[in-house]
Amino acid sequence: MQRIYLLIAVLTLSGLSLSCKSQQGKELLLEVKQLDKSFENLFVFYANLYDPTSGGF
Repeated sequence: MQRIYLLIAVLTLSGLSLSCKSQQGKELLLEVKQLDKSFENLFVFYANLYDPTSGGF
């Protein structure tokens, strides 16, 4: 599910880079950037789930 959000964000950013001159485009670009920030430390989060005692997550 998270991969889908990231893919949507990348595709949206690619499309908006061409058409972000309108107010709606700017607002959407801002929302996508905020969504991108929520996945910023995703790998750190998963790494912290690791349990060295059991060797699993």
